[in-house]
Amino acid sequence: MKRPRTLLVCLLLSAAASRASSSPVPSPAPAAPAATAPVAAQRPAAPPPSPATQEAAALAQRGNVNGAITRLERDRAQLDARGVSLLGALYLQAQRPAEALSVLRPLADAKDAAAAVLYNAGRAALLAGDTEHAQVYLARSVGADPTSPAVRDLGLLLSRQGQVVEAYALLRPWTLHHADDGDARLVAATLAITLERPQEAEQLLTGLVESPAVQLLHVRARVQLGDAAGAMRALQPVLAQQHPAAMDLEVRRAAAEAYLLAGQASKAVEQLAGKAG
Repeated sequence: MKRPRTLLVCLLLSAAASRASSSPVPSPAPAAPAATAPVAAQRPAAPPPSPATQEAAALAQRGNVNGAITRLERDRAQLDARGVSLLGALYLQAQRPAEALSVLRPLADAKDAAAAVLYNAGRAALLAGDTEHAQVYLARSVGADPTSPAVRDLGLLLSRQGQVVEAYALLRPWTLHHADDGDARLVAATLAITLERPQEAEQLLTGLVESPAVQLLHVRARVQLGDAAGAMRALQPVLAQQHPAAMDLEVRRAAAEAYLLAGQASKAVEQLAGKAG
């Protein structure tokens, strides 16, 4: 599935917004009477990106990620924060997460780190197996920018940790604005079922490709809604086709619930016979 915002674009946007200084510089005093209100302090415009950063960005936009990395590495010692940010993003895009994390960590640890830098650092930490820092960076990215794609990654991470309520609070709003994100919608629908919100689960499932997992969630949603006929209709294609062995117990449980709701207790027993342990 295509991500809503690429890692590279995130960092290029961050680079464009990079601060030149945090110290305000007063504007020149206007030729006006002393009683005139003072002019608000202004920050100087950020300097343009270095030649290395500009050349690397151009190479990356043309799809030459390795060439862009090589260009930045050549001037590594002279790179400003934007160049370092871009290098970290490119390492990540080149499937080199440990190097990306090493480059991005000092920037991400700064108190005023940009949301895009934090997002890429979080992604790098996830891929490098550093879940603790990944969660911190992703959460800070969301705090800095509620529209950051870190919302998605943090929600998926929390769902794997069993933090159902917290994960759902992130993933449901995300999927409402990114309907093409089928993976996130499937996870959000599963969380909705766990939280016994079947109507929201059905909303999230609408339009998804009818995979065994989607069909099973439809069954469970219909059961939670007390719709015996709907549960039985949704159950038939699940039972009629092969499904992954790892799903067998979940299929049996859902089928048993549907049969019980439909008043067919004997068929529910058949589904669970020998599986109760």
